[in-house]
Amino acid sequence: MMDQLIVGISDYRIASAPAVLTTYGLGSCMGVALYDEVTKTGGLIHILLPDSRQFEDSNNDFRFADTGLPRMVTNLESQGAVKRRLWAKIAGGASMFGTRECGRGLDIGGQNIKAVCDILKKMNIPVKKKDVGGHGSRTLHFNLETGLLTVRKIEKEKVAVKEF
Repeated sequence: MMDQLIVGISDYRIASAPAVLTTYGLGSCMGVALYDEVTKTGGLIHILLPDSRQFEDSNNDFRFADTGLPRMVTNLESQGAVKRRLWAKIAGGASMFGTRECGRGLDIGGQNIKAVCDILKKMNIPVKKKDVGGHGSRTLHFNLETGLLTVRKIEKEKVAVKEF
């Protein structure tokens, strides 16, 4: 029986097989799954915003892409993962409030997608698969035995499930 570990908003979890990491309610937020296939060690982070520099008083690195992803990689390495073997699967970044976030020019989902992709590229971590954008909410289940990420997306009263 696999343990299921829940990842909250602005949080992350690291584990090794057998375990499933789960996060709920990804709208404009990003879910990033990182995995080392050799050690079957992985992590899942639920990123709220792209850039911590706008918030001087933040005490939670995992809220932001620019601080959370590097910290998660460091923590994965401390659990036996090897950075050069890591790959990513990403999901989220939806536009939840209509056209360009209520006409204010704030595309938080789009900014989150760009930040995550840019940071992973800078860290030389390839993105194997992605399910990003759109207008729906997502739930992620990351199986550390197999490396499969299951994405359950609800958009316009339709439910779609992808496994990759």
